[in-house]
Amino acid sequence: MTHLDILIKNYFFRNFTAIVSVFFFNYEAFSQSVIQTQLGSSITYVVAQDNSGNFTTIGNAVNAVPNNSTKRTIIFVKNGTYNEKVEIPANKTNLTIIGQDATNTIISYNDYSGSGKIYNGIITSAIGVAIGTSTSHTLYVAANDFTMMNITVQNTAGAVGQAVAFNSNGDRHILYHCKLLGYQDTYYSWSNGRFFLKDCYIEGAIDFMFGRGIALYDSCQINCVRSNSYITAASSELNFTYGYVFQNCKITNNTGITGLYLGRPWGAYAKTVYMNSDETSSINPAGWSIWNTTTPHDTNSYYAEYKNCGAGSDTTKRVSWSHQLSNAQALNYTRINIFSKTSNPTPYAANWVPSPETDPACIIIQNNTSRFITSACFQTAACSASVTAGSATSFCQGNSVTLTASTGTSYIWKNGSTQVGTNQTYTATTAGSYTVQVTNSNGCSATSTPTTVTVNSLPTASITTSGSTTFCQGNSATLTASTGTSYIWKNGTTQVGTNQTYTATTAGSYTVQVSNANGCSATSTPTTVTVNSL
Repeated sequence: MTHLDILIKNYFFRNFTAIVSVFFFNYEAFSQSVIQTQLGSSITYVVAQDNSGNFTTIGNAVNAVPNNSTKRTIIFVKNGTYNEKVEIPANKTNLTIIGQDATNTIISYNDYSGSGKIYNGIITSAIGVAIGTSTSHTLYVAANDFTMMNITVQNTAGAVGQAVAFNSNGDRHILYHCKLLGYQDTYYSWSNGRFFLKDCYIEGAIDFMFGRGIALYDSCQINCVRSNSYITAASSELNFTYGYVFQNCKITNNTGITGLYLGRPWGAYAKTVYMNSDETSSINPAGWSIWNTTTPHDTNSYYAEYKNCGAGSDTTKRVSWSHQLSNAQALNYTRINIFSKTSNPTPYAANWVPSPETDPACIIIQNNTSRFITSACFQTAACSASVTAGSATSFCQGNSVTLTASTGTSYIWKNGSTQVGTNQTYTATTAGSYTVQVTNSNGCSATSTPTTVTVNSLPTASITTSGSTTFCQGNSATLTASTGTSYIWKNGTTQVGTNQTYTATTAGSYTVQVSNANGCSATSTPTTVTVNSL
């Protein structure tokens, strides 16, 4: 070994720790996804199988969530397949789970009804009983105000019977850009809650969207993997105005699949409506099927379509007990109406208008992902947002301008990134860049171009005197205004001069109005001049 070799060896060992530290620091920075970086400090817990987060399992992260929280908790899950049966109890409120990538962040399990396994989860009524449909889930959520984004939930049991991927059993659930994969009974709306799924991919074979409650599927791709099957099996209950509603969705199927039905009634009052959606040629011309000969399908259930397109949308051979919505009826199917407490006042104490489009976390997902539906035959509802100003948007301090948004059903005004109002009009008194997000009755939102408001400063208006302001008749006092671009001197209400200085020879109360280069003006406090008689 040469002297140079010894020097290099010693240098390496002396600096080994620093080299390793730099490597791992750079690796961690590299391994942090764009979405995680942009979410930043809003993330509460990170789940990662490589130990780079707070937990290595989703279940442990859920257990750490505060009970009955009124504040949002965000769990960020890094890429990986998490082979877990994840259950979220009712006391884990206001929880959001966000995946790094919708395709590569996967919650996976393979329970199914009839497996013979005994259930030992959080559904107390089923503990110790063999797994059935309601306990075959991969993910079960009993908590209210749950949101899930950019993640896959799958049940891999296959064609063995009921095998639920996601079981929703709370109220006010939002799924955005998620994939739900299974075979039979993929997505189960178990409770009479309200569920909003937007830009999701849902795949299955038999009744793979089924259950109670109200579910609105907006801009979702629905993919079928078995012939002679049923897409939905709603079990809406008596006195519910809405059940399952599909808007701007696309129904697709694997190669060779035929004989698909839009739905069948898993209960006497089932309700399912498809609107403005792309229907594959594999749809059976009858459209809808019965459940069995004893479940009413033609009197209490309600199946309808409205302005769908695609090779399977021909309604001339639909079953006689289905409906085609009129234009007037279709107007009732807005996000506001569908989730209103009046849809059924018994379970719903308050209105709910899900707006993931305005959620900062959802906006990050939207900006960093591609929608599942890349092309379709339908036209989405046009969205627009604009602002008109009632007067000049550049004004002097102390004044204001009224900004009016184009017509919609809800509004979010912002000055920069700060929300400042929710009415159609907003009175701006401070400078800034104002935008308004307008949402229409279809839940479609758009944000206006910025309107710049400039507030110009007022000048200083003051008077200085040269000599005493009390003097004998025949003398005078020189009054000088603070610096400006123009001046108006007054004695009481009478204008007496327009220069920066004014020589007062008569008694009175003198003021000066000073204007600056922006055209803004201010008036000084009065200066009293007293003239004594000789």
